[in-house]
Amino acid sequence: MRFLLLLAQAASDSLTRYLVFLKQTLEADSDANLGTKTMSRHIVGGVSRTTAVNVGKQSSMRVFAATVLLSLYKIWKGILHRIYRNSMVERLARFGYGSFVRSQTPGAQGYYSWLSRRAVWLVDAELILSDQLQEDHRTLIRYTSVPEMGRLELARSVALSICRKKEIPISPGGTNLFTFLVYALSDILLVDTMIANVTSLCRHKVEWSEYTVSLPLGFGESVKQATLTVREMFEQSWDSVHAAPSWPKSSNRASVSRESKSGHNWVTLGFQGVDPSDDIRGTGMFGLLCFHHYTTRYATRAAHDIYQSRSPEIHIDTIRTPWYPSALASIHVSSYIASLCFNGTLRLWLICSLLPPPPLSTDKDTIYKLYDQQESIAWDLLLDLHSYILIEFHSFWVKSVELGRVRTIMDFDKCFQIFTNKMTATFNARPVSWTSMYPFLCAFPNIHYYFSRREYVFANLPYGIRGFKAYFAEIDFIDQQRLDQLAELADPFQQEDEEDTLSQYEMDSFTDREKLKTS
Repeated sequence: MRFLLLLAQAASDSLTRYLVFLKQTLEADSDANLGTKTMSRHIVGGVSRTTAVNVGKQSSMRVFAATVLLSLYKIWKGILHRIYRNSMVERLARFGYGSFVRSQTPGAQGYYSWLSRRAVWLVDAELILSDQLQEDHRTLIRYTSVPEMGRLELARSVALSICRKKEIPISPGGTNLFTFLVYALSDILLVDTMIANVTSLCRHKVEWSEYTVSLPLGFGESVKQATLTVREMFEQSWDSVHAAPSWPKSSNRASVSRESKSGHNWVTLGFQGVDPSDDIRGTGMFGLLCFHHYTTRYATRAAHDIYQSRSPEIHIDTIRTPWYPSALASIHVSSYIASLCFNGTLRLWLICSLLPPPPLSTDKDTIYKLYDQQESIAWDLLLDLHSYILIEFHSFWVKSVELGRVRTIMDFDKCFQIFTNKMTATFNARPVSWTSMYPFLCAFPNIHYYFSRREYVFANLPYGIRGFKAYFAEIDFIDQQRLDQLAELADPFQQEDEEDTLSQYEMDSFTDREKLKTS
């Protein structure tokens, strides 16, 4: 029964995403037809983007089909309104509030907490689809560029406007619905503001200096970087990787140029020259923050992947040996995440990954504190997403080398493009409902094969803090197993020094990497 319920919810989520896409497409076509230019500026999920629109080649049939589908959706909402005597927004608020109450009961499953997050995303979709709420939607959009008041205060104001338009009771009997709408709109504002800050950070040029970096509100509380300089962030990344037990000390013996910053050979981490800040161009400060987070919080896995990518091997045969610069791969991933934020693809994942709302009886001061914590956690989620994608790309690259699809550094761009295409398809075609159905699909091999016939699918895409904790806990367990196996190879009756242990690790690592070489 639960499988059928999840299947219906997954189909509904996919249909909602498609309707939102159609609505945004019609808005783009409408904006393009207002003038003679082929560039139209429109709004996608609260984020402004510029999309090339060739007016002369627009398919009238596609526009007609989109109009018909949206009209059918309005008719369906009208039928439901006559049956239930309330609006879609009110039903979503009741659904979200009811799921939240169930999630607070002792022994409740995390499924209900996920349902409350799904309701928040559906409220966001309804703001885009409903013609009656377009003014409220534009009010939320303007907040990202010109915040006139606090996030929670604006959410209350917009929620009150929606309740009046949709005739949602705000008397004592409907206070809970109003409160849930406030929480939902506050989270939507948080996601929109964070996406706008990502764009701002990408424009912030990174230069090797002693000046303290300027970070968005709430970011420093998340990763404790509010007082760090660019130089300190690079040096912390270097120290964390080289202090990891999986990093061979012989890689530190590479020659260092006199012009190299801090006296380190940054090429061993995958940078291109003596100044690592020169490589972080298109992603700006956001790229540096992602790389710093990956190398400091997950140093053991970062050291392993960087070494296995052959970035430290400066004198390898680059023509016949597969390798890739790890630091540049991190920059590519941060640029990819920024593009997903910019075009609205990441909205569903971000909204469904935030924490559930606090208890409705919480006092006002505690609520403000919890929402500040929500902003800090949201940044952690985005940085953890970068680490997840980078780790998954390395696994994808290793698999491609073993299959003979990657032979040299010249295949790196093609490999990364194939990887990002598959990852984008995951964000687009697998809403959170499909992800939660994955354990059920595994129980039916034929159905599972039908849904994932591709060679590489991201069935383990994490959602929320719990999802990332489980994913990285498994990564830490695998890394610890690898280190324990290396420790068992040592002679228990002989006191080995650091060089002996290091040489044993290098022999094992060399054997693993020899398997990646092509004939």
